[in-house]
Amino acid sequence: MTEPKPLVLPPITDPALHAQIDRLALRYLEAGGLGMQIMSRIGNGAEG
Repeated sequence: MTEPKPLVLPPITDPALHAQIDRLALRYLEAGGLGMQIMSRIGNGAEG
């Protein structure tokens, strides 16, 4: 069985896209409060 080739994406050069990714990353970090810690401990995920 042959291994699949890894997907290589082109670099992101659009500054607006970088800003959007930064906002999403910040939102993800800020969502890591007590509720997310509890969900992590019991083994379930939560999306919002």
